[in-house]
Amino acid sequence: MCQNLNDNTLKAKYPWYFVLKSIFIQCGLFEVWRTHNYPNAKWLKLSIKQKLRDLFINEWFSSIENSNNVLFYRIFKTNFGLEPYLKNTPTSLVYYTIKFRTRNHRLHIETGNWIRTTQNERVCLNCNKLGDDYHYLFECLIFDNERKDLIKRYYMYYRSPCTY
Repeated sequence: MCQNLNDNTLKAKYPWYFVLKSIFIQCGLFEVWRTHNYPNAKWLKLSIKQKLRDLFINEWFSSIENSNNVLFYRIFKTNFGLEPYLKNTPTSLVYYTIKFRTRNHRLHIETGNWIRTTQNERVCLNCNKLGDDYHYLFECLIFDNERKDLIKRYYMYYRSPCTY
């Protein structure tokens, strides 16, 4: 069907064709695309699915490694997937935990980012210290009572993820 048509005609008439072709190329399966030679449909489907998943996870890791906005997130999020503790947490708390971890909140460290305040100027309005995620979770005096009720004492001391 498509071998006798040029690329421009194919793009106009079959836009999905180029999307599909780019997926094969992304997955390193251009030779399969070109020759239509593969063991069976199940193998092809599983192979593409696994390669797209691997590409996504690599891109995810790269984006969190190269972003200054997720320093705190990197401490807790070392694997791709749902964290086991979220399964045992009440739904109402899961919502707020995820909002905090993904910086979808209105703490000064994030709102300062919206108005382009430099990171070292985003101080806690209560303590006048750098108001980063770590500060609000472990140091800020305004959350002292909640911290004592909700966080076990041995979590209160920061250890770099590299020092085990």
